[in-house]
Amino acid sequence: MLTYSGGPRPKLSFDTEFTQECHVLYEDIFGMTALRYNINTMIEDGTGDVKVGSTLTWHSSGGQQHKNAGLFNIPRWDQKWRGGFFSCNGFDMTVPEGTVKALGFDNVWKHLNSVHNESPFHLLVWGGDQVRCSQ
Repeated sequence: MLTYSGGPRPKLSFDTEFTQECHVLYEDIFGMTALRYNINTMIEDGTGDVKVGSTLTWHSSGGQQHKNAGLFNIPRWDQKWRGGFFSCNGFDMTVPEGTVKALGFDNVWKHLNSVHNESPFHLLVWGGDQVRCSQ
């Protein structure tokens, strides 16, 4: 996560019990500081997902406070985890131009979201050049 150097660190809060540590990865990169938050929790027995609400609170360069709420899923001990892999929504040169125009960029993200809505991901990795899903 990036934050303005010298300002207050963003605060992560959860609606369940987590331990968390904030590490400074890089100090003052073009006026920004790169942070990494490590979060830990106990995995519950059983199957099914545990839904966890989170809130990130940060301050802009002008000092104005902002909040962003989110929700994520943690698998229980006997639950198979579900993951997805995504990246920029571009297509490489091997995909014919007609296919690119027919699919459109929004359809890639709509598909990823529809898979997530049907069976929420526990892990989503960002990298590469195409969207790939596994369940």
